[in-house]
Amino acid sequence: AAVALTLPWTKGAASCLLLPDTIVRPLDALKTLRQTFETRRADLVLGVFPTSKPTELGPVRFEADGRVTEVQDKPESTDLANSWGLAIWGDRFSERIAAAPRNANLGHLFHQAAQGGLNVIACWFGSGEFHDVGTPKGLAEALPVLMNGL
Repeated sequence: AAVALTLPWTKGAASCLLLPDTIVRPLDALKTLRQTFETRRADLVLGVFPTSKPTELGPVRFEADGRVTEVQDKPESTDLANSWGLAIWGDRFSERIAAAPRNANLGHLFHQAAQGGLNVIACWFGSGEFHDVGTPKGLAEALPVLMNGL
C-alpha cells in the first residue's frame, strides 16, 4: 500500500525499494541492482541474498541467467535458502502496483510479474548479507554479525 502512494511522483522513473529496517551488504548493492536493471532492460530487479530463515522472508527461485520464475512470501516450507532484500523497477511494474488492490502484498506482486511476462531478474549477492533489524529478535541476531565486521 505504501509503495502505491509513491506512484504519482515516480511515473516515468525507476523506483528503488530498500526497507528502512534492513541492512544489506555489500554496501554498493543498490548500485549493482541499478546497473543490472539498465543493462538487462528489466521491468523489475530483485536483490537476492542468502539466508538461513527463508520461511520468515521472501525466497526467490531464479534461473542461471537470473530470470526469476517464482517469488514466495513467508512460505511454510521451501527448498530455497535466500530472500529478496531490495528491488528496483520501472513503469511496467508500477502499472501493476497501480492496478492491484490497496492491500496487495508486494511479494505476491513480484511473483505475478515473474509469471505474467514481465522481465524480472534476480541480482544474486551470494556472499552478501541481509539483516531484518525491525524486530528485537532480528536486531539481536544481526548485532554480533555486524559488530564482527568493525
